[in-house]
Formats: sequence, structure tokens, C-alpha cells
Amino acid sequence: MTSSQIVRCSFCTRFGLHGAFGWCSACYQRWKRAGRPEDGPPQPLSRLECAAQARAAYQAVVQGRREDYLELRSWNETREQAASRLGVCEETTRRYDRALRKQVTANA
Repeated sequence: MTSSQIVRCSFCTRFGLHGAFGWCSACYQRWKRAGRPEDGPPQPLSRLECAAQARAAYQAVVQGRREDYLELRSWNETREQAASRLGVCEETTRRYDRALRKQVTANA
């Protein structure tokens, strides 16, 4: 079989380009990224699961930046200096201020 053949995947049962072992290319790539487990590739994520993971990753990045911003401000950096050091615009630092104020009032 060549890699350009369309197969019905023996794992996910969808049609796709052949990867190996009778699996589609997507399942084969998931299997390789997972470290080639003996029981085959991990189950594909649904769109909702992918979106939830992407949102969680984005929120972690934003929360990390907010914490960095808070630390810079505690060192008496101005909003403009903190924005420059973080690589964000001043409007973003205003949003960080609002979110941090909300967080403080919610925890009080």
C-alpha cells in the first residue's frame, strides 16, 4: 500500500489517507505522538474537547501574564513599562487591572 491510498481506518472507522497498520494517517500520527503504545492510538478528541483544551491553555497563558504584570507593578513599574516588558499593549494591561480588581473583590 502506498501512503496516497484512501482506506477505511480499522481504528476510528473513518475514511482517510493510509498511515500504517490499516489506520488512517490521523490515527497513525496520534499513535506516534503518544509514544507508540501497544494498545494502539489514543481515541481522537471531539471538537468540544479540543475547544476546551485550547481554552484552558489560553487561560493559563493569560493568567501567567496577569501574574507577571502584577509582579512588575509591585516593583513600581508603570503600566507602560510593564506593557512593554510583557509585549502587550496598554489596553491589555488595563484589562489585567480590571480582572485583578475583580479577583480581589471576589476573594474578599
